Amino acid sequence: VQAARQDPATVLAGRAPAVADRAGWPLAGAALVVAGLGAIVVARRQPESTWVYSAAVLVLLGLVTLTPWLIRRTGVLAARLRLPLRVSVRDAVRHRSRTASAVAAVMAVTATVVAVGIGANSEYVDQRKAYTSARPTGMLAIWGGTMDDAGWTRLRAEAVRHLPGVPLASGYHAKDPQGRHYSLRYTVRWNGTRTRRTAAIGDEALLKLLQGRNDPRAAAALASGKAVVFDPAAVHDGKLTLRASSTTGPPRKLDVPAVLAEPAEEHMGGALLPRALVERAGFTTLERQLYGMHREPAGSTLWRDLAQVNRRVSIASEEGYRNLPDPSLWGWLAGALILVVGGTLAATRLAAADMRPERATMAAIGARPGTLRVVVAGQALYISGLGALVGLAAGMVTGVALSRPLTTHGAGDPATIAVPWPFVAAVVVGLPVLATLAALITRTRLPLTHRLP
Repeated sequence: VQAARQDPATVLAGRAPAVADRAGWPLAGAALVVAGLGAIVVARRQPESTWVYSAAVLVLLGLVTLTPWLIRRTGVLAARLRLPLRVSVRDAVRHRSRTASAVAAVMAVTATVVAVGIGANSEYVDQRKAYTSARPTGMLAIWGGTMDDAGWTRLRAEAVRHLPGVPLASGYHAKDPQGRHYSLRYTVRWNGTRTRRTAAIGDEALLKLLQGRNDPRAAAALASGKAVVFDPAAVHDGKLTLRASSTTGPPRKLDVPAVLAEPAEEHMGGALLPRALVERAGFTTLERQLYGMHREPAGSTLWRDLAQVNRRVSIASEEGYRNLPDPSLWGWLAGALILVVGGTLAATRLAAADMRPERATMAAIGARPGTLRVVVAGQALYISGLGALVGLAAGMVTGVALSRPLTTHGAGDPATIAVPWPFVAAVVVGLPVLATLAALITRTRLPLTHRLP
């Protein structure tokens, strides 16, 4: 009965019979994909990324189920290809059960690596956007704290001696009539999180350092007694709301006139208050800070030298955002390289064994060895290329969904989506190209069927 069902031409040609698709599997696969996409939409709103990964499993299972159907549909395009590639694609379609497993493996690896890459890069970009400082990169700050006037005078002289040629701008502390030190602060949302900033007190020299340039408009506002603010969200109706707090005195709320200005760098926030504005609020101002654009070399003894004058001194150097993208992404790429290239070559060798009749026929009619290698490499290109393209679609959806739980910080905070395009291109384009080149240089000799006497 089994022999009667076989196609005579296929048997006489020595080819394996074509495998029919299982009825209903494409519909089941499509249903799983749709269910997985719906689950991802729900999961991306959860605080944990585990839910997104779990929902993505449904999508992958659906795509695995759809793979034989996709192979059959893409086989229609083989008629437009050159002969070696046409033979490769048609053989892959004929042996769908073998091809589907290899394509599904490449697809799963590609989808996982692309999703992890998008999620990790989005998290890195979000952290970089979340970084903020009240000082530009390269600024050195020296704080005298609550030291008395004599102590500050000695410390200032020592700082000037250790920093020859560095222009220093003065900063001031606020003090009430009872001698209690106050800090003037305000709260603002930065990249979705509430950030509390301490407003600086100073003159035009400090404003120039904070802006990195001369800004006549901001300088005029400061001279007229207005606060210069670098946080747009902190100014409402031309006012900045400050909270004056002290460890020993009662808190106060101040609404002061303010103007917005552009800081030296995009990560900067903060505000600069003129001394006259603070003094009108009932405080006195004391010079207790020095600022300058200066980077101390490695092994500098500046803090130790200044601490010998007064141990209450504090020093800070603004270095900017220092974190680098997650290097483990390249580990994922290396793992994908091993899995994709290794799996594709294994499937290609099986295909080469199944294609011996076709290759023998091509060799008999004069096909060159290079043409026969192209036939084998075409299998590798088809398997890895189709798997990479389908995996790219699944990975992009999962990666974009992952970006929400990884980069949001509460209701109303938009997700940061940053696709690492060079990394994605290396996975989706580079890996299939490497697999094809590896198959192209792999020797697949035809076995000798007989020897001439």
